[in-house]
Amino acid sequence: MKSLLLLSICLGLLACEAESDPDAAGARDSENCPSVGNLTVERSSGLGSGGRCLISGTLTETATLSAVSEWHLNGPLIIGDGASSPLLTIEHGVEVFAGRDGSSADYIYVAPGASVNAVGTKASPIIFSSDDDNYQGVGEWGGLIIEDTSATFGQIRLEYLVVTEAGAEVTLGNKTYADNIVLDGVHDDTFIQYIQSHDSARDGIRLTSSGSNPNQARLSWVLITGASRDGLS
Repeated sequence: MKSLLLLSICLGLLACEAESDPDAAGARDSENCPSVGNLTVERSSGLGSGGRCLISGTLTETATLSAVSEWHLNGPLIIGDGASSPLLTIEHGVEVFAGRDGSSADYIYVAPGASVNAVGTKASPIIFSSDDDNYQGVGEWGGLIIEDTSATFGQIRLEYLVVTEAGAEVTLGNKTYADNIVLDGVHDDTFIQYIQSHDSARDGIRLTSSGSNPNQARLSWVLITGASRDGLS
């Protein structure tokens, strides 16, 4: 079962005391998928025991990804379009499942000017994983990519978050990524702590500079396991 392996992953960094928030878990049988800003959301009864909410598109307004549903990427999830400055809040206990279809992989991309507040808890972390039955594998989806070549409107904050099984190639503009987590030229208003990268096709966490913009992300309490190349690059 995927939940059993999750506990072994979380114990390394997050000291998980439960699989998820019991209140959130009890609410996940809802037949309706909540709206998430202007994103495309639809329910699929063919995924999981109770069905999942499929989500995709480009978010251009402030929204919340709630823990009352199981979320499955149905293509890239893009936060911001370079012209808007949306904030996506991801509640503790949320798990986002993703996959790939041949050379096309799901991924989460945070565009310059956009903000993310993904704050889990020790007992109820946020998890980004592939859509198979365990937490073992590499290159099964595209991963989390945060690009901040201009100052964001508000902070980017990630806490008690696990990103696993990613690293399928994603090409954005003239850049190709193949890592679990990429922080591309982000500013010092990006705070990351109590985070785990597990099983990546290349680097666990990759820090890059964008042009003349140095990478000033603030990271603490980071655990990287199972990277195929560098843990922290």
